[in-house]
Amino acid sequence: MSLLQSSRCRKVVRLFAGPVLTLMVLSGCGTLSQIDGLRPKFVPANKSVAGEYLKARFAARQQQLGMAAEAYVEAAKGAPPETGVLHYAFFYALASGDVENARIYADKLLQTEMPKVTPAQGAADGVASALASMQRPQPSNALPRLTIAVDQLRNSDNQAALKTLDAEFDSVFAKSVGRLIRVWALYEEQGPAAALEVLDQTPKDVFTGFDNVHRALLQERLGEIDAAKTAWQQSVTPYSSELDVVLYARFLERHGKDGEALDTYQKMVGKTGGIARAGRLGLARLGMAVPDESAALIKAARKDQPVGVTSAREGAALALVQFSWAGYQQAVTERANAARAGFRNMPPMLNTQLAFSQLANSLDKNMTEADYLIGLIYVDYDLPKEAIAALKNVAPTSTRYEYSAMAQAQAMEDLKNTEGSKKLLTKFVEQDPLSVDAMMYLIDYLQQDENYDKAISVSSKMIKRAEKYGSQERNDIYLWRQYFQRGTANIQADLFENGVADLQQAIKLAPEEPMVLNYLGYSWAEKGVNLDEAFAMLEKALAMRPDSGAIVDSIGWAHYQLGDINTALTYIEQAVGMEPADPVVTDHLGDIYWVLGRKMEARYEWRRAQDHEPDAKLTTSLEQKLLTGLPQSGRPKRLPAKAKPKPATD
Repeated sequence: MSLLQSSRCRKVVRLFAGPVLTLMVLSGCGTLSQIDGLRPKFVPANKSVAGEYLKARFAARQQQLGMAAEAYVEAAKGAPPETGVLHYAFFYALASGDVENARIYADKLLQTEMPKVTPAQGAADGVASALASMQRPQPSNALPRLTIAVDQLRNSDNQAALKTLDAEFDSVFAKSVGRLIRVWALYEEQGPAAALEVLDQTPKDVFTGFDNVHRALLQERLGEIDAAKTAWQQSVTPYSSELDVVLYARFLERHGKDGEALDTYQKMVGKTGGIARAGRLGLARLGMAVPDESAALIKAARKDQPVGVTSAREGAALALVQFSWAGYQQAVTERANAARAGFRNMPPMLNTQLAFSQLANSLDKNMTEADYLIGLIYVDYDLPKEAIAALKNVAPTSTRYEYSAMAQAQAMEDLKNTEGSKKLLTKFVEQDPLSVDAMMYLIDYLQQDENYDKAISVSSKMIKRAEKYGSQERNDIYLWRQYFQRGTANIQADLFENGVADLQQAIKLAPEEPMVLNYLGYSWAEKGVNLDEAFAMLEKALAMRPDSGAIVDSIGWAHYQLGDINTALTYIEQAVGMEPADPVVTDHLGDIYWVLGRKMEARYEWRRAQDHEPDAKLTTSLEQKLLTGLPQSGRPKRLPAKAKPKPATD
């Protein structure tokens, strides 16, 4: 069956809503393998040094952070100080969370001439490689200097941290975050009034978007609660991060403004993402839990006291996390834009964000935002074991707890532990049945396992609750997806009319969603009913997503089912060009070749589909077709074609 299904997202990434910043790049902003591409000026012939260096390079290219860090540290012990090995030893120690060793090499780097770096010449992969080469690390004192200051603050050496931060930074990004860290170091030494005075002095070339948050926290420490509230109100806008909104609500709760806190938490529950869980936790603490709230969340809420920032280390950790999240959001947005422009294999460039998160984690072990972001970056870097270890640190009291569970499930799946992933999600939603995103993720698993009755049952409960208790804003985002999931499950369970009704309701709620239009349009075309409307839906979906190989495939496969083989071939060949690693699209091309009598080519495509991780059902089908050819049941119905669009063009 050729349907664009509600497939599970390969990377579970949830971002807080915050400003997209244009920030200058720090040393070490490329991917881990790109960092390793920076060649040192000289590596000595000493066998042990050379061996450790080669071991480190291999580990780095495999994105094995811990092994790379250990090997670079060993190589750096015997390498001349002017080589790039020091830079590697520093960065990989920091990226793996070893701040102590990172500090050692940060000190050495500031005493050593940085290696010169030039862009790669003759990039073999064209524009994508050229763009990537521009992101190679540039000589900079920024990250080493910040690391030294953070380590000094971590060890309560505030005077030394202030001295380190007084030095000039060669990066606007580092200068901006270093300024806020300096403010909190000054708070520890001279009190909140002195820290506020420095915060109000805004030098040139710094980003000040987080100033009001830190101003509010310092004014609260000074006892100026009304002024702090004003600063909070100025910091919380429709574009504020989830973290800022949560911190403001907790401020209201701390200072007995229960009415305002209650109203804020109720609004948060009506939203999506981690902010909804924060609202539920807040309402539970205030004794106003949402209907049918889980016992597990109420228990977590009772353990979670809404304390504020009380130390320099906590304040500095918050600053690092804020900049890290903003940079993470920018990087993910840029990758999505690049994918829409046709650059589908742009590597993640999240090293600065990873470094900042590790520094924040070293300052404040309760800063679960840092653990969560470290875990997400490790998932992006294909380090599932390390991701799981970081994500397990996200406690039930955290607003990120639900998404941490989902990211752990993704990491387990990357480790080929699908059963473990499914068990984790099942246990989570049993304990917290109000976690909508985790529930929808689990429904995808149920459909993949062909457990359609259970998927329909769970979806029905979600829809019923959403229609009874859901806010308009939340339902606008979720309800159409829930109808879509139930509709696909119904169709896969051969409850066609029920499925069509759900899909039509999903389209009514979200008329511009190409995924729903494609699914319903193809379903009708495959059945040979409502053909004019079906092809109109498919054309509309393709107009909205002309870069979607899945939609192109659906139109082609609809033509195939109707017996228009030549038109189908045009579409499916284009779809294969757009999605060369999709086993379903490749399988379709094989079927068309077989019907056209091109049997050798058909078997070639079926074998190629086997190489692209097909699901169990498709695997069985491919094995059978390679033995006996395309069965009669898989051939087109040869119904009269109606209202067929013209073939897609490049």
